[in-house]
Amino acid sequence: MNNVSIGQISQSKQTNVVRGIQELNQTQQLYFEQMKANGKKQTPSLTEINELITNVTDKKSLVEMDMTVDNVLSYKKAVQTFLNFYVNNVMDYDNIESRHPKYGFSQKMTILKQVEKQTNELDDVMNLIDTKTGHLDMLNRIGEITGMILDVVL
Repeated sequence: MNNVSIGQISQSKQTNVVRGIQELNQTQQLYFEQMKANGKKQTPSLTEINELITNVTDKKSLVEMDMTVDNVLSYKKAVQTFLNFYVNNVMDYDNIESRHPKYGFSQKMTILKQVEKQTNELDDVMNLIDTKTGHLDMLNRIGEITGMILDVVL
C-alpha cells in the first residue's frame, strides 16, 4: 500500500489547477487569434479577461472566508462587471461565424442569463446569511455562479 502525504495531494491539486488555467489561456488565445485572422473587431486582451476572472475568484474566496453583506455585494458587483465586459467586448452579435467552436452563441447567452438571474437572487438570501442554512445556501449559489462563468469562458 502506498503512503501518500497530504503535501503530495495538495501539490497534485495545485498542479491540476495550474494545468487547467494554462489550458484555458491556450484555448482563449487560439480563439482570439482566429477572430483576428478572420478580420473581426479587435477583441480584448487575454489579460483583461483574466484580471476580471481573478477579481471574481478573489471576491468568492473573501465571501467563503468571511460572509458579510459587504463581501457578498462586492462579489455580486465583480460578477456583474465580468458579465458586462464579456457581453460588450467578447461576444460578437454580428456574424454567425463568430461562434465559439465548442459552444454555440445561444448556449452562451442562456448561461449568461442564468448567471445574471442567480446573481440578482443573491439579494433574496442576504437576510438569511446569519443562519446556517442561509450560509450554506449562499455558498452553494456562489459556487454555481462561478461554475457557470467558467462554462462561458471555456
